[in-house]
Amino acid sequence: MQKAAKYLTPVTLELGGKSPVIVDDTAKMNATVPRIALGNFFNAGQTCAALDYVLVHSSRKTQFIDDLAAPLTASYTNQASDSPDYGRIINARHVKRLATLRESSGARITSPCGVGADEVTCFVSPTILR
Repeated sequence: MQKAAKYLTPVTLELGGKSPVIVDDTAKMNATVPRIALGNFFNAGQTCAALDYVLVHSSRKTQFIDDLAAPLTASYTNQASDSPDYGRIINARHVKRLATLRESSGARITSPCGVGADEVTCFVSPTILR
């Protein structure tokens, strides 16, 4: 910022940190889920304000996951790899790193937009880890 200020150059600083979301049992799911989808999957999650994880009340878990499919398929279709609007990861090394993290998580993997990673096109599908 100091170097940019010297020449009056506009900058954007990445000051992101951990960004959890809590969905309690009183959440209005028709408003909550689309906002979470946008916040998390915009630019393939590569923004400083992208959500890191969602903690959902056990009574709303199934509804949340089921409802999350709608905004994702509306934005990226059932096959996000074909979508010109879904971003790519910066390079193949990071695609491999993300795929390894996903597979080693021990979580049940869900994706309404096709599960997968392609190192050639630097694509990682929008994925929900349960």
